[in-house]
Amino acid sequence: ITLCEDDGGTDEEESFIESDKMTGVDDFARSNSVSSTTKSPQQMRSHSQSSALSLGKEIVKAFREEILTSNHDDISLLDDSVESRPEFSDFRIPSNTYAIAIDDSKIQRKLIRRYFELCGIPACRTTIVGETYNEIMGFEDFVVNFIVSHPNDFVFMVMDDNLDVARTNASGNQITMSGSLCVENIRKRLPTQLEQRLFALIRSVNDSATDIATYESRAHGFLPEQIVKRDKVLDLLAPLWLARFPTALFGETCGLSSKSTPEITSNGVAHSTIVDITRRMTCIQSLFEKEDPSELHLIHDQMLELKRDLLTLDANMSVTSRTSVICNIHLMMTAESTKTALERWSTVRQQVQGITDGMQKNFRLPPNTHGIAIDDSKIQRKLLSKLMEFIGITKDNITILGDGPSEILSFEDHVVEYMQQHACRYVLLIADEQLDIVNESSQHESISGSHMIKKIRERLPPELEDRMLTLVRSANDSAVDISAYCECAHGFLSKAPIRRDNVHGTLMPLWVQRFPDGAFLC
Repeated sequence: ITLCEDDGGTDEEESFIESDKMTGVDDFARSNSVSSTTKSPQQMRSHSQSSALSLGKEIVKAFREEILTSNHDDISLLDDSVESRPEFSDFRIPSNTYAIAIDDSKIQRKLIRRYFELCGIPACRTTIVGETYNEIMGFEDFVVNFIVSHPNDFVFMVMDDNLDVARTNASGNQITMSGSLCVENIRKRLPTQLEQRLFALIRSVNDSATDIATYESRAHGFLPEQIVKRDKVLDLLAPLWLARFPTALFGETCGLSSKSTPEITSNGVAHSTIVDITRRMTCIQSLFEKEDPSELHLIHDQMLELKRDLLTLDANMSVTSRTSVICNIHLMMTAESTKTALERWSTVRQQVQGITDGMQKNFRLPPNTHGIAIDDSKIQRKLLSKLMEFIGITKDNITILGDGPSEILSFEDHVVEYMQQHACRYVLLIADEQLDIVNESSQHESISGSHMIKKIRERLPPELEDRMLTLVRSANDSAVDISAYCECAHGFLSKAPIRRDNVHGTLMPLWVQRFPDGAFLC
C-alpha cells in the first residue's frame, strides 16, 4: 500500500482522484460493470488497474488519517522527546588542546588523524604513532613527558586497545600490549594537577558491556572502532568531554576560558593577538614541512584562519601592510600544488614576520604597571631593576627585595599588603627560585620562590590576583622544573642573560597570554 501511494500512478491519476471522490465500493463495482460492456478487454484491464490503484490510494489516505488522529498524543510526546535532546552544534574543543593517538594499523592511524581534524584540532597539534616497536614500547614515557611539558594545555588521547608489537617473546608468540592498561599506567604516573587535564578514550572493536566497563575503569570513555559520520563526530564526543571537564570546575571548556578569551569589540568581533598569529604561523609551517600533497586543504583552512587573525589583530598596522599580506594570502590559496603554495608562502611568512617583529619592538606595558622582584644576589637585583626599567616601568614603581633574611622572610606579607594598597594597578612579580638565607641558628636555609608565589596568590582575593603576572626565575630550565614552576606561577623566566633587543619579545607572549585584553601599546 505504501509503495502504491509513493511510487505508483501519474499526476493525471492523482488529479482524477481529487475530482472524483468515490462514495463506496458498490458504486465502484457498478460503474465498472457498466463500462465493461462498451470497452475492449485491453481497455477493461487498463481501466480496472487504474481504478484499483485509485481505490488503493483512498484506502491509504483514510488509514493514515485515522492513525494520525488516534495517535496524536503519542506523536506529540515523541516530538517533545526529540526536542529535549541536548544540542551540541556549538560545541568546540578548546584551542589549547593537543591530540595524541596510537594504533598499530596504518589505515586506522589515517582515520584517527581525520577524526581529530573533524574535532577541530589542527594537524600541527596532532601526534599519531604506533608504526614501530620503539613507538609502541616508548609511548608511556612519551605521553608523560609531553603532558609535563604542557601543563596549561589539554591533551586528548585515543588509544587502540590491542597493540600488536612487531616482535615475539621468548616463546615465539607475538607480543600484544593493552592500550587501556597503558592509559591506566600513564594516569598513575602523572601528578593530579596534570592528570586532570588529560582526556583518554579507548578505541576497540570489542564493545561488549564487560569490555566497555573495563575500558571506562582505566580511561575516561570508549570510542567504537567504526567510521563516524562527519555530522555526528561532535555529538558523540561532546558528552564525554563535558563529563570529563565539567563547566563548574573548568569554566567554558567548549571554547576559550575566561582567562584566554580574546577581547570582544563593540561590533562583536573577537580581537586576535600576536600569540594567535605566532601559533598559526607555526602550525602552517609544520604542515608544509610534511611535504604531503594531501595536506593542501588543511593549509588552505589554516590560511583562512590566519587571514581572520590579521583582520582582527588589535594593532596600529598600516592599511597598506594589512592589504598587501591579505592579497598574498589569497594568491597563495589559488595554488593547485603544494610546491607552488610553498613558494608563495615564503612571501606571506616574511610579511607577517615583519608585522609581529614590529609589534614586539613597540611593546609597552600599561602605564599603571608596578614591578616587584626578589633575589638574594646583589648583581641579580641590579639586573632585575634594569630589566623592569627597560620594559617601561618607572623607577618609582619598582621594588626589588632580597637583601638579607628579613626581606626574604617578610616578602609574602609585603606583596599581599602592596597589592591591597594598589588595587587598580597591574603588578609584574619576578621571584628567584632558590633564595638562600642564614637563619637564627646560623644554619643555611633555602626558600623556594615558586612556593612563595603560590602562597601569595592563595592569600589574595580573585580581583587582586587577576591583576598579577608572576614569573619564576631560575637557572634550572628542564621540562620537569618548568612544569613545577608553572603550577605555582604564571610562567618561567630563564636566568640566562637576555639581549636588549629580545627583552620585549621574551616578555610580550607571557603578558598577552595572562592579560589577553590587549592592555599594551603597539
